[in-house]
Amino acid sequence: MQNTIFSCVYAGSVAYYQTLLNAEHCMIDTGEHFVKSSPRNRCIIASPQGELRLSIPLEKGKNHKRNMFDTTICYEHNWQAIHWKSLCSCYRKSPYFEYYEDKLAPLIMTKEIFLVDFNLKLQNSILTWLKIDKQILISKEYQSTILKTFDFRTQKLPANTLKYRQLFEDKIGFLPDVSVLDLLFNQGKEAKSFLM
Repeated sequence: MQNTIFSCVYAGSVAYYQTLLNAEHCMIDTGEHFVKSSPRNRCIIASPQGELRLSIPLEKGKNHKRNMFDTTICYEHNWQAIHWKSLCSCYRKSPYFEYYEDKLAPLIMTKEIFLVDFNLKLQNSILTWLKIDKQILISKEYQSTILKTFDFRTQKLPANTLKYRQLFEDKIGFLPDVSVLDLLFNQGKEAKSFLM
């Protein structure tokens, strides 16, 4: 039995969801320590100028030495409006943005206290939109790596080899490490077949 451990991420990359979909047994470890400058509070989308990083600001203090499930989101600035405006600006003309727009907006605008709650709520919706019905265990206790375990909390995900039509590909080339939202907005219901 092969176990695969993942971090709890913000609108994970195509490679994250491809690995998650194809893993035998999945667990998301919310007991791990928060890691700065990581997908735990950042995602990348495709803009006409190239990669655009969206980052969820966190409360200062001891957040960066806390477990993921204790890490709190900062609402001092209206980052949600900025993220939503960026998503609209970059994907308004994509083939399937309209289909997900009314479902995604309330998720982005929800004011969750904890980063894990925000990430998991968004991830559950993404899994539903991808029609992925998979049991994923959530652990609040740090999972030490054991034999027969793939650990993607610290090791790099396999490179994304998926190729699909992106909105700005003619101008900036194909961007392989963007959020799975890019795949959904460009491929709609066909997104799952690309991941498989």
